[in-house]
Amino acid sequence: MPEAAIDTVKVLRRIGYKVEYPEEQTCCGQPAFNTGYWDEARPCAERFVRVFKDADLIVCPSGSCTTMVRTFYPELLAASSWRADAIALASRTFELSEFLVKVAAVTQSAQLFRTRLPITRPATGCANCTFMTNRSSFCARWMD
Repeated sequence: MPEAAIDTVKVLRRIGYKVEYPEEQTCCGQPAFNTGYWDEARPCAERFVRVFKDADLIVCPSGSCTTMVRTFYPELLAASSWRADAIALASRTFELSEFLVKVAAVTQSAQLFRTRLPITRPATGCANCTFMTNRSSFCARWMD
């Protein structure tokens, strides 16, 4: 369902991020990885890293996609030329609620729902597919 992506965009905009969306991004590869199909998951991981390697910050509403990127990409891409980029990207990838508290310093829900803040920091977003069909996860990239 795209509602997660749409709602994430709304939240990020509400706290001052301009959201962009790279059309070339796809699924993070987690479904294949979790079921043991690492050879099938690897191209998805490489593509994700290629698309977002220059991002200053990646924010995903899905904790499982965040874990895939941060924890499993370095292992999955161990023999790939993308491994170093995957490790670097992992350190800049956050789950949405983690980002809101630790990076954006949102401490009260009123900041998300009742206050209008000016857009001062641009961001780039991505949606990842969930298990072959839906593009329902959303990420945002902060660029200075």
